[in-house]
Order: sequence, then structure tokens, then C-alpha cells
Amino acid sequence: PMAMHPDTDLIVDGIPDAELDAITERALARVLAEQDHGEDERPQVPAFPIEVLPDALGWMAKQYKETLGWHPDYTGASMLYALSVALGEVRHVEAKQGWKEKAVLWLALVGRPGTGKTHPLQAMALPLKLRDGDHYRAFKEAEQFHETALEEYAIAVKAARGKKGKPEGGGERPTKPPEPVCRQHLVNDATPEALLEIMASNPRGVGLYRDELAGWIGDFGRYSKSGEQQFFLSLWSGIVPRIDRKQKRGGTIPKTAFLSVAGTIQPGVLNTLAADGRSVNGFMDRLLFAYPVQQEVPGWVEQDLPDNIPHRWGEIVGRLLALEGEPVAMPLSHEARVVWRDFHGETKRRIDTLNEEGDEGRAGIMAKQMSYALRFALIVEMATWAEGNEVDPPGTVGADAMRAAVALSNYFTAMAFRVQYDLHEATPLDGLAGDRLRLYQALPDEFTTAAAIAAGMAKGIARRSVERYLKDRRSYGQSKERGKYHKKS
Repeated sequence: PMAMHPDTDLIVDGIPDAELDAITERALARVLAEQDHGEDERPQVPAFPIEVLPDALGWMAKQYKETLGWHPDYTGASMLYALSVALGEVRHVEAKQGWKEKAVLWLALVGRPGTGKTHPLQAMALPLKLRDGDHYRAFKEAEQFHETALEEYAIAVKAARGKKGKPEGGGERPTKPPEPVCRQHLVNDATPEALLEIMASNPRGVGLYRDELAGWIGDFGRYSKSGEQQFFLSLWSGIVPRIDRKQKRGGTIPKTAFLSVAGTIQPGVLNTLAADGRSVNGFMDRLLFAYPVQQEVPGWVEQDLPDNIPHRWGEIVGRLLALEGEPVAMPLSHEARVVWRDFHGETKRRIDTLNEEGDEGRAGIMAKQMSYALRFALIVEMATWAEGNEVDPPGTVGADAMRAAVALSNYFTAMAFRVQYDLHEATPLDGLAGDRLRLYQALPDEFTTAAAIAAGMAKGIARRSVERYLKDRRSYGQSKERGKYHKKS
């Protein structure tokens, strides 16, 4: 007779529960002899290259990791986003005559619940939020003064009119006081029409900040998915989009357009980003993914974050915010052009090869990295100045910044390839992680419950956990013969 393990419907091959451990070594030897790990086809991804960030930023990212457990991928990427918003329209990078790029970034922090992806984004954006708070308070005060000014204006207009309602003495009419403008750097949610109004009032540009990035995508259907997608595609390119609905009602159109985007998203809903044609219209190609391989909840450590880090970060962001005036185009230095030329040539070669192989998805990703590499170089160059003591900002983008940009581009390219694989090429088994993945890899194509328990014990996986994992019908199928299973692939 076969023994039924308590608290589960798994059959343990006729072996009493008390005697099961006795066959562990024999079953494990059979498992190890039969298993075939195979090649891992998932794209290999590097760690975020914090070593190429300006010195202070790299040190901060390490401190956040050591004290709060924040993954450098999340911290480093969030730094880039905040710096891009702080820089805005005041600096562009010029690869050559006719090719300029703004510091616009679209960033997605990908991670499971509790893995600490939200906190880095909040911390890096905090100086911008604090500045927005100051702007809002100033705006509310200006509104009060504006109300008084409107009352005085109405009195002046009335006094300037004659008895028949016409101006007396040919004098000029009083000037109506302009409405106050609320300056801001970040927006959480706004319709396309509202974004145009905000950018018209904030010619420096703004950053869209969504804790749940899927919510931003979900908003696309309010009028028409294709229309709103095209609206944002134009903004990524720095082009001012037009909204006919609003124009008919006299809406404000900004002279320039700058919108960086950042938010978090869980791996299980990544498919929402690619829905409604976004995987083929270039939308997904524009997203930068920070998606670390290690997805663990940060553990507790006694060491505290150095007190000066938030203040120091605020100073760096503040120096960029202090830059004003018309946009300044920064050409590449001679040495930077050499680095850029090599990167451009290698990227072109890879794109051509991918297109020849019919892999237009990866080719599209790499094509956008041509622009992103220049944008990264601009951000790194200006951040290096902002953390230093030089009074005058740089006039060119240097070779060190360009080399850092290449490393960042390589990282984000690998991450985008990983996301594309997960969305379009992976099997359901590729979603396994941790003990579930280790158990699956340790098992042969066909196995018994006892063999699975033995293999799990060899990997340090508790028996009850193994029995629970075997119930996952996405990964395992139960054979007609009781107590035997096979892996799904």
C-alpha cells in the first residue's frame, strides 16, 4: 500500500513517513545521475555600474546599500532620473550639427513586492519635491496678492471711463495684472491637456513620477490609446505635441517640451507595458529598466546612513536647479567624440546584424540607446560638475562622461533584452526563482515524490516546501501512475 503524507495529497511511493529519510542518499544519487540542467537561455544581465557615476554619487549608492539594503540598481537609476529632471531644458548635448539630445529619461524600476524599489526613487526625488513645496507656498501667497491687484485693476478701469463708458482724455487703459504661475518640477498624474498647460508654465520641463507605473499606462485609454501613446512618444523626442481637442478651446501650447518619467512596476504586470501595440510602436524601446537579478527583501543592519548624505544629495540637485536661462548646447570634446564614434559604430553593427536576423525587437532597443548614451553622458558630465567646486559649468561633454554613458547604455540594453525575453520568449518556468527554481533545476524530466524530497534536502529546501512546490501545475504535471511527476517545459 502507498502512504499518504499528512496535510497533503502527495503520494510517497509506499514508504512510511518515518522511513522516508532512509532512502534520501540513494534517491539523491539517482537524481544527480539523471538530471540535465541544460543551458540557461535567459539573457545575462550585469550589475548597475555605480563605479562610473561621479564619485559622490557612487559613494552614496554604496552607503544606501550597506545601511538600508537598497539595491544599487534602484538607487543609481533613481539618481539619474532626479538629475535629468533637475537639468531639464537648460542643457542639451550636441553630437554633431543637427543632432541634439535633451536629458529626457523614461525609467521603470522592476521588482517584487517588498524588495525596496520605491524608497530609492522617493529619496532621490525628495529635493525636487521639497522645491515644489516651496513653489506652491509662494504661489498661494501670490494668489492673494493677485486678488487684491484685480480689485485695484477693476477700480482703475472704472475711473478711467467717462460717463458714457469710454476712456477719458485718450489715456491708456490700465493693465490687467497677470495671473500667478505655480512653478513645479514633478507631476504625479495629468491628462495630456494638463501636461501641456504645466509645461507652458514651466518651460524648464517637468518629471512625471508614478509610484505604480502601470497606472500611467492604464490612463492611456481615457480618450484614445493610440493618440495618447503618440503624445508621449513625441515628448520623449523633445517635440511639442498638439492636442486638437484642447486647441479648439484655446488651450496653451508650450514652446518647448521636456518630460522625464519614472515609476515602479512588479514583474507580474510587465505585460501591461507591452499591450496595445506598445511592443511594436517603439514605446517599449524607450523605457529604461532597472531589474536586478537578486530580488530579496532587505535585511536588518545596525549601521545607520551617514547624516550628511540627504543634505549632500540635495546640494547636488540644487546646483543643477540653480542653472537658468536659455538652453545651452554642449558639444562633445575631441576625446569624447572618439569614444562616441566607437560606440556608435559598434551599436550600428549590432543593429544591422539583428535586423538581418529578423530580430527587430532587439534592434529597436539598441536604436534608442544611440540617443540614450548621449543623454547619459550629458547627465554624468553635469552631475560631476554639480558635486564639485568649480564655479562655471562645463562647456563640453568630456570623455569620462562618455565612457560612463557607454557603460550605462550597456546595462540598460541588457535589462531591456531581459524584459523582452520575459515578455515574448520565456516559458512560464522562467518565472521561477529562489528555492522553486533550484528545485526545478535539480530534478530530472521524470521523478518520484521521494526523489524530489531528496533533491530538495540536498539543496537545503524543507520537505514540506518541496511538497508544496510540486502542487504548482504550471511547473509540474502528475503522471497517471500515482506518486510520479514530470516537469513541464
